[in-house]
Amino acid sequence: FSKEEANKKLMEENDSMKTDIDMQDKELKAFLMQQTEQTNATKADMQKLLGELEASGTTADNLENKLFSKEEANKKLMQEIDSMKMENDKQDKELKAFLMQQTEQTNAIKAYDEKQTELVGMLSKAEQDEARIAKELEALIQQLAEANEQEAHIVSELAAK
Repeated sequence: FSKEEANKKLMEENDSMKTDIDMQDKELKAFLMQQTEQTNATKADMQKLLGELEASGTTADNLENKLFSKEEANKKLMQEIDSMKMENDKQDKELKAFLMQQTEQTNAIKAYDEKQTELVGMLSKAEQDEARIAKELEALIQQLAEANEQEAHIVSELAAK
């Protein structure tokens, strides 16, 4: 891998992970909207049941031959409320699990970004080292050329003697 290919690959992986986060964010928003709708429906059902309870209580007080007694209506309502609470608890657990998964994925992405930043830093340092070594090499080549000139001069002086 060249430095450019490594950078390009890191950027592509980063873009892919950001796309995944955006998709998961949309899924979470849709899930939360569904939860809100279910909660509102549950509230409406509870209001309806409370209205029926009040109506049945009044009817039970006024009419002895009512099919369900006040106690039976209360028992039925309590069973339905308990059932709704259990469903709500189940949905809460699912939401918490989903949020935990999102947190884990976010942490993994943060770790990836930190590693990517570290690698970019290492790449930058390597480029700086490469430039420094190239300058030092040029200086050594210059010194070698000067030494060669001195040697040639000394050889010519010796040959002249």
